[in-house]
Amino acid sequence: MSKLLRLTLARLALVCLMLPLMIPLGGCGFQPLYGSKDAGGSGAAVALNQVTIANIPNREGQMLRNLLTDRLYQNGKPSDPQYRLSVELRAAETALGIRRDATASRTRLDMLAHYVLHRVSDDKVLIDSNAETSVSFNQLVAQYATVTARDDARSRALHELSEQIMTRLALYFGTTTP
Repeated sequence: MSKLLRLTLARLALVCLMLPLMIPLGGCGFQPLYGSKDAGGSGAAVALNQVTIANIPNREGQMLRNLLTDRLYQNGKPSDPQYRLSVELRAAETALGIRRDATASRTRLDMLAHYVLHRVSDDKVLIDSNAETSVSFNQLVAQYATVTARDDARSRALHELSEQIMTRLALYFGTTTP
């Protein structure tokens, strides 16, 4: 028996063993997070498209707001938003690796985003939470390389923060009826 035939038979046997285990999942209450309620989903995508994002100060705030805007507004900006998201962003750098001449060789960038989701109609706070991340970058001898590494670390941190905020908002809208 060839190796390819044995591998194919092993995969077929695995599928045959796993198929009966997957049948009970139909009755467990699983529903897609971003699907519409009509199609059996939670309707989070519809609610996410009704969130307006307040301006966030500084360049990092602009970048974070743009990342959130790209994810929230799949069908264009809402004309009459039902929710308002406010974000306060803080960042701090910590020197990790210290050279003999007392300069840093590696730096950790910690970013924290405190975000609050309000219902516009009555200004009720629906979510008041934090998202945080830490990334690091090398402090190189070439100044331009260090600036580029720092910018890349900020970009990675902001992407991570936007993912955390979006996931939390989607979970909220997918599991509650505000």
